[in-house]
Parts: sequence; structure tokens; C-alpha cells
Amino acid sequence: MARRSGSGAASTLRIDAPAGSPGPSRRSPALRRDARAGCKEHARLRDCSDSPGTRTHATAEILLWLGDEELGIPLEQISPADAERLLRLLQAPANLDDHHLRDFLKRFAPRWPELVVNLAKTRLERCLEEPAHFFLPLWHQHHPSVSLDLLEQPQGPALLSACLDWGLPRADQAAFGAAWANLVACLFGWREPQLTTILWSWWQNAPQPRLKHLQLLAALLAEAPERFPLEQHTFVSELLLAAAAVDRTSSDWLVAGLAAVVRPPLRSRCFGEPSPEDVALAAEAQQLHDRLTPGHPARRLYTTLRDQAHAAIASDEEADRALLEE
Repeated sequence: MARRSGSGAASTLRIDAPAGSPGPSRRSPALRRDARAGCKEHARLRDCSDSPGTRTHATAEILLWLGDEELGIPLEQISPADAERLLRLLQAPANLDDHHLRDFLKRFAPRWPELVVNLAKTRLERCLEEPAHFFLPLWHQHHPSVSLDLLEQPQGPALLSACLDWGLPRADQAAFGAAWANLVACLFGWREPQLTTILWSWWQNAPQPRLKHLQLLAALLAEAPERFPLEQHTFVSELLLAAAAVDRTSSDWLVAGLAAVVRPPLRSRCFGEPSPEDVALAAEAQQLHDRLTPGHPARRLYTTLRDQAHAAIASDEEADRALLEE
């Protein structure tokens, strides 16, 4: 078995099971021994190598052993102090888009959510300090379900509220707002009605003036899932009404950001017929528009969405006519 290195965070990891602590029955003793031996060997390699590439590969291998739900080392055999040291290994990568790294965090987040949030905050600060190297605090949100879903945990609502308060002083800084929105979306996801309930409570309890609160929410909602402005129309309408009384310019940014969230769908259509997705979007936006009283700020949002759908339909009709004239 590899000896323990004398320096570096990984060298202090205790990955042997405590006396009298059996692992889950579904893991065979041989597989558990292989996992511990693999972790120790790559920790030794990481600490002894002068090559950045070798260190990065060794770090990935350590986390690969730990991120596997079936074959990985049981979490009950890892102390909180060692969990914190392991999470520090994720401070260096430029981003965490690799699914092995996300698997590792998904295993650790339910047990140590505060440590995972602290890791994300550390990475956010490094993004701002070294933008040429660090692209995102966590990962690209290709799909809203790709999150750690911390709102499912008992500590989740309190941790989200703390993240909102933590981001408030720098809400007027565009680079911080974009990075902070990525952090919140990846950590907490878009679980409803928990998310909007917490956001609305935080907004209502904010002292006046609430300009920075509005700017922070605008940054977050610019990362919302495509259906969010339509499915969460009650929250969106109430927020836009309150925002219009705070600052018209920021309210306009919020409307523009929410409209941009509803991206043009990947449309399939028959020649000579409009896209069913565009027709459905235009009808839904019109219905939501008509529910609101004249002059309501949210009417601008749903008017924009309706008009975008109508413009896409007109563009398709023009393309069909051009083909017939060829």
C-alpha cells in the first residue's frame, strides 16, 4: 500500500474506516480496499509530483473514487475535517463541468452542504481575481436540473437566504452578479415553490431602498429556465410591479432579462405551416397579458414574448414564400 506523503492537504486525509465502523453491505470488502488504496496512491502521486498535469490527473482520480455511489468510499468513514480538505481539491480547476466532479459534489452536498457552499464562494472570488483562468464558480447550466438541489436539504432555505445577503453588497457589479447567479443556480436549482417563496420573502423583508436587492434578483433571473417567466407568472408579475416602484431602469433590465430567458425553441414544422411551439407561446403570452390590469409593468414582458413568437411565425412564412418563388 502506498505510503502517506508528508505535505499537502491530500496527505492528511484519513480514508481508513474507524474501528468497528462497517461500510454499507452492498460494497464488498475487496472493493472498499481497492477504493482506499486507489485514493492513497493518487494522493501520494499528487503531493510528490512537480507536474501540474500529473497533479490535476491525480486529483481527478481521487475524486473519481470518492464520487461513485456504489464503489466509492462510504461517507460515514470520512470526517468533516477530511471532507473540507477534499473539497479544497476543487478550488483549482478552471470550471467543474466534468461530470465526475459533479458526482463527487452531489455525494458530499447532502452531508456537508455548508462546506460545499463555502467552496463555491471561494471559487467565485477566484473567478473575479483571475478571470483569464477561472470561467465559472461551478459549471454551465445546460439544463436547470443540473444542480446540487440544496433546497431539498433541511439547511437549504437558510443557506440560500445567507447567499442572498452575502451577494447584496456587490449586486451593482456586473461581473459579480453573473458569477453569483451561476453559484446560486448550480447550488440550489429552480425547485418550486420553494425558490420563489424564499426570494419573495427576502424581497419583502428588505429595507428601503431596495435597488441592490432588485439588481441581485435581476442577475439571478437572467439564468432562469426557459419556462420560468410563464410558469411562475404570479411571482414574476408581483416582482415586476414592486420593482417598477423602486427604479424604472432596473425594472426594464429585469423585463429584458426575463424575455431573453424564453429562448426560441428548436422548432419542427411542416412547410407552409407555423411552428406549433411559436403558436403556443404566442397564445400563452397573450393569455397572461390579458389577465393583468392595464398599465401593469408585467404586460411589457408578455407583450414582448407574444411579439417575438409572432415575428418568428412571420419569418417562417416569408421563408416559405421565398422557396415557392425560386
